[in-house]
Amino acid sequence: MVRHYKRKTNDSYSQESLQKAVEMVKAKEMTTYKASAIFGVPRSTILARVKGKRGAKYEHCGSPTTRHLLKKI
Repeated sequence: MVRHYKRKTNDSYSQESLQKAVEMVKAKEMTTYKASAIFGVPRSTILARVKGKRGAKYEHCGSPTTRHLLKKI
């Protein structure tokens, strides 16, 4: 078992380029293939972000708390 794991791959793209690629695909200004080639972001990453399978979908995760119920009592 490896004591200190070192990630072998690095993201060669910035968050700005990922965001631009996703925006262009969502606006149907270019395909995922073309956006991947231009912005240098993997096509699967762009597809996952466009479909909403990755990234921040919701502002708050998890079930709501019961704090608001305690204030009413």
